Amino acid sequence: MVAAGPTTAFALQLALDTDLVVTVPDAVTRTARDRLGLVTLQPPLALPDVPLYLLWHRRYDEDRAHTWLRETAAGTVRALFAPPALPQQHCSRSTAE
Repeated sequence: MVAAGPTTAFALQLALDTDLVVTVPDAVTRTARDRLGLVTLQPPLALPDVPLYLLWHRRYDEDRAHTWLRETAAGTVRALFAPPALPQQHCSRSTAE
């Protein structure tokens, strides 16, 4: 490891300005990588999942608006980091007349 940074934007800038390789989440960096013209490759080994946590003060435990916000945020993050869906294969039958 050569460097560590606070954000994915920092990591992408390192990759752009140097010959370093960075590991960043695909789902949240795809657009920026495309704009910067960075090449994306799969890592040569399996990487462990990184846990993500949502924290709040306990006074908001029963707050309905805050509950909605937490559920919405959690659902959005789950959707972003879900494995890509496999393309559906369409079966077609030809009928001889």
